[in-house]
Amino acid sequence: METVFDALKAMGKASSQEVAARLGMTRDEAINELWKLKRRGEADNKGPMWWLTSGDEEKQAGYRETPVVDLIPQRGTESEKTARQEASGTENTGQHADVTEVVQPIPAFTEKQQDYVILPSLHAANRELRRAKGQVQKWERICAALRELNKHRDVVRQIVDSSRRVASEK
Repeated sequence: METVFDALKAMGKASSQEVAARLGMTRDEAINELWKLKRRGEADNKGPMWWLTSGDEEKQAGYRETPVVDLIPQRGTESEKTARQEASGTENTGQHADVTEVVQPIPAFTEKQQDYVILPSLHAANRELRRAKGQVQKWERICAALRELNKHRDVVRQIVDSSRRVASEK
C-alpha cells in the first residue's frame, strides 16, 4: 500500500486534496500525515502545496560547518620543543597529539551550528503575555491600595502609634 511519503515522492509537489485522492483517504487524514512528515523534517509546505524536503542538502543549508582550526601551532625544532616540555614539567613520550585528535572528541568544536534564530511558539508568547498582564493587574491593585492609604495618612499614623504604645506597655 502506498504511503503519503511515497505519493508525495511520486507527485513532487501536490496539495493535500491531491494526495488524499491518490491514496483514497479523507483530506483530514492526508493533512495529519503530511504534518507528521513535516514535524520529522521530511516534508514542507507553503500554502496548500506540499513537497518532500531534499534531506541532506536542506540540512546543510540550515547549518554552517565549524572549521577545525590549529589553535596551537607547532614552532621550533624537535630539540626546542623537548626543552620547552621539560621546562614546563610535562613528559615527552615522543608522540605529539595532533590537534584534530584532541579537538575531535569535544562536541563544541564538532557540532554544526544553526544559522537561524529560533522564535518562541505562539503558545509560549501568549503564555508570557497572560503572565505579564497578571503582573500589571497585581501592581495596579497595589497602587490603588497605596493611594487609599495615602488619602487617610493621619488615621494610619494614629493606628501605628497606638499599636506601638500597646506593645511598649507589655
